[in-house]
Amino acid sequence: MTLLALVVDDEDSIRELIEVTLQMEGFRTLGAPDGPTALALAREHRPDVVTLDIMMPGMDGWEVAQQLGRDPGTRGVPIVVVSGKPVGELDSAPDRALASAVLTKPFDFATFVEVVAGVLTPQVPVQRRAVDDEPSRTRQ
Repeated sequence: MTLLALVVDDEDSIRELIEVTLQMEGFRTLGAPDGPTALALAREHRPDVVTLDIMMPGMDGWEVAQQLGRDPGTRGVPIVVVSGKPVGELDSAPDRALASAVLTKPFDFATFVEVVAGVLTPQVPVQRRAVDDEPSRTRQ
């Protein structure tokens, strides 16, 4: 089973890095540069996980998370917030409960993969493998 990740970030380079990282771990990815695009893609494709930037123009990440949580087609999809805001500010945000996990930028990609794997349902098999002599996660 191939998992689908929706990667939402207004910075093209960060969005692309996250997508490539997840693709290397066996995910299919969709990228969205803003909230409205993310919501449309989520409703159409029902991703298994969403990585979501908070500071975006127009509709911020918390607004996106609220709408994903209200929509019957996307309710319950785990959200990993990836933001440049300080962790204390993120943890005290009123909508913090909407996120399954929070990471601050810059982040270590191995940790990022571990966090994404950790928010997915226990039924998803996770297997360790060696890539360039470093452990990473892969999905089958």
